[in-house]
Order: sequence, then structure tokens, then C-alpha cells
Amino acid sequence: MTFLRQHSLVIVFSAGLILTLVGLLFAIWPRPHAYTATVLMSIGGSLIAASVTTYLSPVTEEVYQKFLSMGVQEVHASRNDIDKHRWCKEWLAGANEKCVMIGIAHNEWARDDDFEPILLDRARQKIRIRVYFLDPTSDVARNRAKEDTGRELVITIKKSIDVMWKIRNKLEEEAKEYFKLYVYSATPVGTTWADSVIVASHYLPAFPNLTSPALVLKPVSSEDMYTVYARNAKAIEERALELTEDNIDGYLPSREGSIERL
Repeated sequence: MTFLRQHSLVIVFSAGLILTLVGLLFAIWPRPHAYTATVLMSIGGSLIAASVTTYLSPVTEEVYQKFLSMGVQEVHASRNDIDKHRWCKEWLAGANEKCVMIGIAHNEWARDDDFEPILLDRARQKIRIRVYFLDPTSDVARNRAKEDTGRELVITIKKSIDVMWKIRNKLEEEAKEYFKLYVYSATPVGTTWADSVIVASHYLPAFPNLTSPALVLKPVSSEDMYTVYARNAKAIEERALELTEDNIDGYLPSREGSIERL
């Protein structure tokens, strides 16, 4: 994807040139195809003109380079615009060292059929997986619940914890050390950190979590946006409470509300 973005102008210009040349061939062929030649040459000319105009635009190049220098690989107006299969099959399954998930309820992870088998495999392969939930017993969660309309947020968080705790219990004791759950009490943020890729999103007070804008980031310098979000993630990790056999009951739904899947 990065290669295509970096070489898009060359690709567009080349495509336009090829279409124009093919159109010329149709025009001078022993049996000319005037209509086909006109269409091909018109499209080809438009592509050439567009690529040249873009290339000569200093604003476009400046903005593009600025994004690259900040480590921004992708920008999405809504987190929901990201292909849902990428979360598990690309970022979680592709992790070779760690996958840290910081969010509110992680409802989409818990509902994804690919999540459990991929997570179990990663933990057994000794990939460090950490999931951080907004503490459902905290004032922060209760305040967010007033904004996050359309669902009972505190109950949703507890049900997601229930789902993931049951998945964790399917692991062998050694593998459990690689998959741990935590709760935190702070301004909620959406961060998926898989090795050297961070998918970051900001929750908006008046809208559902899935509609939050999202950035896909990779490290390019010590002052890029990747570094900013990495530091924030580490700060949350340091202050979070690990869920264990001793305290898990306080973060699970009532027995009658406990379910295998959301």
C-alpha cells in the first residue's frame, strides 16, 4: 500500500501514456476504430494531465511528506471504515512480539469469530497479548455511559471481560502468562498496538465508538505520532490493574447475565 501511494503518480502517468499509445494504434490501424481510439486517447490524456498537475502541486507534495514524516500511513474518518477483518487477521495474527489493545469495552473484538482461535494461537506461540478495559466500576465509565447511548456500557464492558476471561481459561497455565486482562481508569482512548503498528482512534462524546476517526501509524522518528501514542499506551499500562482470580468476580456480570458470546 505504501509503495502504491509513493509511486501513484508514476503509475497514473504510465497508465495514461499506455492508453494514449493504444488509442493511436487503433486510429492508424489498417481498419481504423475511430470510436475506440477516441475513448482510449481521451482517458489516457486525462490521466496524464491529472498526474502532471498533481506532480506540479507543491501543496500536495508538502502535505503528503508531512504525513509521512509523522508516521501516518492511513487516515480514516471513521474507525468503522477499516476492513473489519484487518483487526484479527492482519494486526493480531501478524503480531510476532506483542499486541496491546486499549479501549473501552472491546465489544467488536469479543464478537469477532476470528478472535478466539487467533488469540489462542498467538498466546501459545508466546506472543504477549494485553487487553485494557475501561474500569466498569469507575466514575469515568459511568460518565462515558451517559455519552455512549444505544447500549448499557457498564454491562457491555463486563460481558466483554467475561468473554475474554473464558477464552483465557482455555489456555494452559504457561500460555496464560502471555494473555492478560486489565482495567484502567482514565480518559478513554482506542489504541491497538501490534509490534510496530499502532491503530489509534479518539472517542467522540456525541457519537458511537465505531465512528471515531482513526490513524494507522508506524515509527519513523523519535518525535512522530507513533511515539506519542506509544508513550500514552505505556503510561496506561503502568497504572492499570491486572484482573486475576482474586478480583475477577468484581468485574463480571451477574451469573444470569454471563454469556459465552455477546
